[in-house]
Amino acid sequence: MKCDCANCPTHACYTKGVNCTGVPLETVKEAYTEEELKLMQAAAYVEGTFYSNICRLQETAEFAKAMGYKKLGMSFCIGLNAEARYIAKYFKQQGFEFYSVCCKNCSFPKKELGLKQVKPELEHEA
Repeated sequence: MKCDCANCPTHACYTKGVNCTGVPLETVKEAYTEEELKLMQAAAYVEGTFYSNICRLQETAEFAKAMGYKKLGMSFCIGLNAEARYIAKYFKQQGFEFYSVCCKNCSFPKKELGLKQVKPELEHEA
């Protein structure tokens, strides 16, 4: 099955309940593991309870709570450090143990890895 949902003009799957894949429902149901079903149930709970009433960050926290997660983490671009700090603070306030890693973690030099630098004149660029 090859999908091209980004270029679909109608999204009849959403608007009219049309199964455009041709894959029977029973085949799909048999393919899911218990863990996948649990993920879907938590996602449907959050969507059905909070959709359009809270922001995506809050939805993520609600999903993690529904899944019983205690620890969360994120990776982020160093250019979004202020936003990452805000997100980390929010999840900690929600009671999660929270970890983060930025793209420059370990500070390995691009030159040593044969990578193109943004500023070639710099001696060190992580």
